[in-house]
Amino acid sequence: MSLEERVEELRRMVEQLAEEVKKLKEAVKPKPERRAPPESLSEYAQLVLKFLEEKVGSEPDAGIVFIGGLEKRGGKIVDSFFSSINLGAVRKTRPGRIVRTLGPLTNENRVKILLSLLEGPKTASELAQETGLEGGPLYHHLKELMLAGYVDSPERGKYVLTSGGCMVIRVAAALAATPGLTPPQVEEQPVA
Repeated sequence: MSLEERVEELRRMVEQLAEEVKKLKEAVKPKPERRAPPESLSEYAQLVLKFLEEKVGSEPDAGIVFIGGLEKRGGKIVDSFFSSINLGAVRKTRPGRIVRTLGPLTNENRVKILLSLLEGPKTASELAQETGLEGGPLYHHLKELMLAGYVDSPERGKYVLTSGGCMVIRVAAALAATPGLTPPQVEEQPVA
């Protein structure tokens, strides 16, 4: 083997070694530091918002509205829901659709019925006892809630929330419970 051949072989070996060192360096790169998991649901929500901010960060006009929740009873998750809507679609929602969605909630008696049914299926007599409504008025409000698609009666005399009814009352109640969102209550003046 000539000197030139030996030098060429050494050059190839050095190139091969350099390639292997490069691969080893990439494999040993320090991994990003893992943060401790959030300690509260509120911290998880903040992480979700931060993630969404990063996703829409490069877009000049973007947004999303999301609604979700879950319910746990006796140590088990019994229900969960999640919906996300592009902010552009939210802005284009027709006013009539908003009114049809929220209209049934503008009556306190209907809200009482929906809140009662959140606990589970009820008979008319159980609803009457819990809401103070009886006879005609109770059935009138149940009919309106059924027409809205928020309540169903799978068997005679038994009432349940539909998935839409469950979502709408939970979201409305959450909005009403949000500090600073609901206007201060105005004392009603007796009619003269």
